[in-house]
Amino acid sequence: MRVVKFLLVFGILIGLIFILNTHAPFQSSLPALGKVLNPFTGFWQNAESDAIPAKLAIQAAELSEPAEVFFDQRLVPHIYAASNVDAAFVQGYIHGMHRLWQMDISTRDISGRLAEVLGPRLVDRDESRRVQGMLVAAQREVEAFRGSKETLEYMEAYVAGVNAWIDQL
Repeated sequence: MRVVKFLLVFGILIGLIFILNTHAPFQSSLPALGKVLNPFTGFWQNAESDAIPAKLAIQAAELSEPAEVFFDQRLVPHIYAASNVDAAFVQGYIHGMHRLWQMDISTRDISGRLAEVLGPRLVDRDESRRVQGMLVAAQREVEAFRGSKETLEYMEAYVAGVNAWIDQL
């Protein structure tokens, strides 16, 4: 009886390995899941590496003085800058460094423009997002921020930081 159970489990294992390493049974445009989850060649290779420095000095024309960023063991940035405006610039720079793709996709999603980069399958989603009016709401929110000079200054510094990261790519 033990041999039968072993052969049954072994057969299931072999079947799973076959199914996860080929996408043909599902007729999907997605890659084979086994290849994606492979710890040696799959998406794990995109994980953060230990190459991120513990300390980063940022010098830019937009900063009144050079700023420093220290990353702790969890890669949480600690920003030391001469002013709050400089800190907002550095925060934008760090966000650009670590979250640029996420920022781009989120902006495209909210504005109903995902199909431009991810294909026509998302046209219905884009139409739904445009009907929701999130882009118009965001534009109105920015206009409301224009009433506060200090807040607008921080926002512009943050955007300049993101753009500084993009420019140096």
